[in-house]
Amino acid sequence: MSYPTKPCFIGSFKGWDNEALKHPVMQYLKTLNTDFCETKVAHPGPHTKWFTEEFELQTQTGQVLRGEEAWKRMVHTTRFYDKFSMEPLSAFIQDTEDGYDGMVYGNIYTNFMEPGEKKHSDNEGIEWELR
Repeated sequence: MSYPTKPCFIGSFKGWDNEALKHPVMQYLKTLNTDFCETKVAHPGPHTKWFTEEFELQTQTGQVLRGEEAWKRMVHTTRFYDKFSMEPLSAFIQDTEDGYDGMVYGNIYTNFMEPGEKKHSDNEGIEWELR
């Protein structure tokens, strides 16, 4: 049986290694990780630098926020963290008519505003309070 196919990027990585950064989505996510998570320099900027107007965020209660409201909620949520970082482990990214669709699996590491015991190491050897 014949069926239509589309290009797909599938990878397993150790954080932001060269294999992960071969795909433009992963390059974008690494920059987002640096600017939004690690340094927070993106927080005061417009959400449209990072996301389209159709961007949606589903909260723990199931509420769906869109666009600027979703961005503001994400920034608000990070107020408890001194620093946090995403570390990709694998990805499945498919080309679509207008961009990409897929998922990235990984770890998120955090340090809180009130320092605690650092018990977790990422692939670069950085110590974190929570994984």
